[in-house]
Amino acid sequence: MKPRDAQSLVQQIERAMVDGLSRPGPARILVAVSGGPDSGAALYALADRAAQHDWTLEAVHVDHGLADRETRESFAQAVDRLAGRLGVDVHHAQVDVRQRSRERGESVETAARGARYEEIAALARRLGVNAVVTGHTIDDQAETVLLHLLRGSGLDGLAGMRVRGSFPLREAASCPPLLRPLLEIRREETRAFCALRGIDVVQDPSNDNLAFTRNRIRSQLLPALRRFNPAITRALADLASDVGRDRELLAELSVQGLEATIERREPGAIELSRKSVVSLPDAIAIRVLRLAVEQVGGEPPSHERSLAIWRLAQRGGHRVELGGTVCAESRGDLLRIWSG
Repeated sequence: MKPRDAQSLVQQIERAMVDGLSRPGPARILVAVSGGPDSGAALYALADRAAQHDWTLEAVHVDHGLADRETRESFAQAVDRLAGRLGVDVHHAQVDVRQRSRERGESVETAARGARYEEIAALARRLGVNAVVTGHTIDDQAETVLLHLLRGSGLDGLAGMRVRGSFPLREAASCPPLLRPLLEIRREETRAFCALRGIDVVQDPSNDNLAFTRNRIRSQLLPALRRFNPAITRALADLASDVGRDRELLAELSVQGLEATIERREPGAIELSRKSVVSLPDAIAIRVLRLAVEQVGGEPPSHERSLAIWRLAQRGGHRVELGGTVCAESRGDLLRIWSG
């Protein structure tokens, strides 16, 4: 990478940050830094422009407890060296991914992601930051879209990640925005940037573990797809961008649709007019029902359960269980959804 290319990368990250922050001026920003090249490049670029925008930076490093002690220490030390060089304070956090995986019946990948976001969100709330930054790249975006596609996701999954998003947590409303200013930057560019700027990074050995689905997508599926389309990463990122805009419109219409169909709302329960629900376009009606389930405290229903509650709204019938303690049943024109 040439110096002018490195400067261009910094400017690209800067523009994404400025667009992602809700307002110009002073901001306290927490940057999640792993010790790898992507988050290292993000922290360096933000530090380069922090004074210009009156940004106060802090870093957080989460140890998942999965690698051997030597590897985990090498990651933490790489973060400390870079943060020290840039004059940025570092917060270190430890999570027990294996225990969470056992207790919740989650895969190690899912448990690690959930634990990491919960820890970072809790710290962000304590610090009162204006935004949290992660080092997700366009390569991560392509992998995420394929991962969701393989799992049978709908539009929400195909939309992938957004430059300005929210924490994938139930308490997301109380968290600052999640910014991904590298989402249009290739992973190979961050590595070249770190090499040019003399940033010490550590390569995660777990990236070679094919037990993890994302690693198989990265090392096997994407190379195979490139034989059909050499620009598959760009194509998948463009798909996510296009779908994301559609999803935002559908989400807005769904909120409006829910309010228009509610007959009664009480703690832990919502009653909807079946006639009003079925008068909506199918795509909006199903989203309205999913939104109602979430508002009574349920997890987003699966594809099958979403169709089951949609059939209940259309035809009436017996009670439908929607996961956990959430149920739905029809009573005349009313569709009652509750958690109990």
